[in-house]
Amino acid sequence: MNIYLIRHGETEANVMNKEKYTMFTGQYDTSLTQNGEAQALRLFDKIGHLRFDRVFSSDLSRAVNTAEIIFPKMDIHKTSLLRERSLGVFEGKRLLDISTKEEYKKFFSDCEYKDFKHSFVTKAPQGESYTDVMKRVKLFFSNINLHDFDNVAIVSHAITMKCILKFLLNLSEEETLKLKINNCEPIKLINEEGIITREENQRENSKVFS
Repeated sequence: MNIYLIRHGETEANVMNKEKYTMFTGQYDTSLTQNGEAQALRLFDKIGHLRFDRVFSSDLSRAVNTAEIIFPKMDIHKTSLLRERSLGVFEGKRLLDISTKEEYKKFFSDCEYKDFKHSFVTKAPQGESYTDVMKRVKLFFSNINLHDFDNVAIVSHAITMKCILKFLLNLSEEETLKLKINNCEPIKLINEEGIITREENQRENSKVFS
């Protein structure tokens, strides 16, 4: 069976962070841009002819909308377990506003805290670390039986997808942090007799799915 991991299309927050100022997104619900919708349509053109048994999606609108464009005739199974990593009290706020507040300065100056956006240990106030996301990922996979399907799509977010890849391919923390996840560029995993590998590089680490 095949697992297609798909990051949502470009969002307004993605553009904002590139062109204007840095806003902390996390689970903040931001909409797809026209380009994001176009990315999803292009992916539909590429894989829309395939038969999928089940489509799972984060319940955040950017993921759901992406899934609906790519899989217009499928029921989308939405779950909060596939949400992006939470940035807690920082979500929806600008870097400039947060970094100048006395109670949060350590997150932008102290070496023990400033990696909170990409860390298995450190997290934003009331937010999640990669380890917390891993717990959600493991719970998600414990609730489904991949052996029941031939093709499954999972529409989610960059960091959640990194954690899914870590879990399914037995990646190290270092390998996980180095992964690059692009909008609407699917990563195909192949599950053969419980051994999961990544299509574009069969030498990637794999694990027995149980």
